[in-house]
Amino acid sequence: MDDPLEQSLDPLTPGSRSAAGRDLLPKKTFSSSERVAQEVGEFFIRALLGKGSMGQVFLVEHMTQGGMFALKLLPEEMASDEESLQRFEREIEALKILGEHPAIVSVYGTGRTKGGSPYYVMDYVEGRTLKEAFTQGMPVEAALDVIDQVADALAFAHSRNLIHRDLKPENILLNLEGKAQLVDFGLVRAITQGADAARLTQAGQALGTPAYMAPEQTSSEEAGIGPWTDVWGLGVLAYESLTKTPPYTGSTPLEIYTQLYEGAPIATPRSLGVKVKVKLEAVIMKALSHQGSERWPDAGAFLKALRAVRQRKQRSPDEAESGPGKGRSILLAATAILSIALMGGALFFAQDQAKIRKTSEQALVRAEEFLTQGDLEAAAKELATAKPAAEDEKLKGRFAAAEQDLADRRAKKKTAQDELEALFAKANVVEARKRWSPDLGATPNAAWVLALSGDYAQAWKACPPEAPAPQRARLAAWAGDQAGCEAALDA
Repeated sequence: MDDPLEQSLDPLTPGSRSAAGRDLLPKKTFSSSERVAQEVGEFFIRALLGKGSMGQVFLVEHMTQGGMFALKLLPEEMASDEESLQRFEREIEALKILGEHPAIVSVYGTGRTKGGSPYYVMDYVEGRTLKEAFTQGMPVEAALDVIDQVADALAFAHSRNLIHRDLKPENILLNLEGKAQLVDFGLVRAITQGADAARLTQAGQALGTPAYMAPEQTSSEEAGIGPWTDVWGLGVLAYESLTKTPPYTGSTPLEIYTQLYEGAPIATPRSLGVKVKVKLEAVIMKALSHQGSERWPDAGAFLKALRAVRQRKQRSPDEAESGPGKGRSILLAATAILSIALMGGALFFAQDQAKIRKTSEQALVRAEEFLTQGDLEAAAKELATAKPAAEDEKLKGRFAAAEQDLADRRAKKKTAQDELEALFAKANVVEARKRWSPDLGATPNAAWVLALSGDYAQAWKACPPEAPAPQRARLAAWAGDQAGCEAALDA
């Protein structure tokens, strides 16, 4: 099969568009006061989204159309290197070929800066990376849904004689609707290629990210590289979705390289105590076979096996949420609480009733006020002080009503928080934005909701220090805090 990249490689031309480019302009725009002064072509640079060995990615805004895009730039020092320049051009051509797939970003234009550095403009995916989703506790089924989409995208690439070779959570973006977008084709190459193209990955280089590289990528020999190399990456992602860690880890890249090269045994998820169906585990572990010939031959085969297993997935007995045992536990708990309440009441009655009644009534009034204000924790503390009112003939009705009101509000808040977290776990930020309200608290997810609602300053304040660095950097940039953005990127 001919190399599709060799066939379609064209010079970079400013303003060109891929045939597969989608004419959908993002809705978000920025005022002139929010823009960074630097410009590239027809775009204002808004913020630095990320940087790596294959270039830098900026958030940019079109000067006239007002749309928000991502711009990938090859720095001048790399643009002067022939091999780096060829890789960058091949990445562009690969995206032009593959951009029609819904899970692969589209190229909207290409060009060069005044200094001669090449760049291309692509979809800006507003959301988070799969790495961030993993860190924030993405449910296994939601993660497998994403892997399904990525496998479909890779199957599309394999059918067009292209392999990605750098599959990792950071290179998978989840948009606002929860859909995956595969990015960073800096290591793309044809499955069958000519000598000139092969030269780009030889000269003793092992390219990729150690924790997600396939064993054959530890060698500079290209003969062992093929679609099964991307299958390994899919296996690593699926393994990490179950175990929360890649199959090979180490304190240094050399430790991981050594495990890859030697084919160190990989612990199965079940041996690590993870509850997973045997057949699903088998699909994943086959993708992680040390020899490429023993894996699924390509992403399409892996996807077919994954979907077959997941369609047969049934709820296990230990996942049941209710049953006689649970009912008995609730009854016993309720009985214990009632017994404690009666004992407490008896002790209080032995004290000065007038003084107790006055203290309880005052606390009850404060609790009712806090409930009206929505301050549930303060209301709970006051109700604890007002506990004797439960046995007072004149106050017990109000006390019971306040307790029920608190219980109802807490249940409603917990349900809303759980629903919000579930929406973020599925990367469905649009619906989460509709449901969020201030009383649900300040969390990394709440910060995203505030940002997406246009309240950038408050979103940055609501973003806790433990939030992922990329998220903090973006929120800082949107809030206009350049120092905060740089500090987050350097973290």
